[in-house]
Amino acid sequence: MRYPIISAATFEWQDASGRRHEAMGITRDIGRAGLFIETETVPLIGSLLQVRVTLPAPEKGAVALRLGGVGQVRHHQHWPGGGDGFGASVVWHLNTPKRAEVASVDSAETGWGTVGTA
Repeated sequence: MRYPIISAATFEWQDASGRRHEAMGITRDIGRAGLFIETETVPLIGSLLQVRVTLPAPEKGAVALRLGGVGQVRHHQHWPGGGDGFGASVVWHLNTPKRAEVASVDSAETGWGTVGTA
């Protein structure tokens, strides 16, 4: 089952020549075993990748949830009129950031400012 969760995502992969790439996108959905990311930079099908998603805190001052994992690109999608993305299978690792990390994420990504430190 996939859940329609929209959040910023970063992902890294290595191409056939060994060169490392990093890009950003927006999740369209996330599930227990994978996700779909809308992005301008789409790794090749079969690419192994590392993914990081920070889910927004449900309320100001709450602790955010960070998902990270490793996986493989399974399919691409292109929409007429613009837009690209890919689906990947992912083995997730759950991480709750320290309060100081949440403060810097909130300030940089949401404009909320500092919410406190540990």
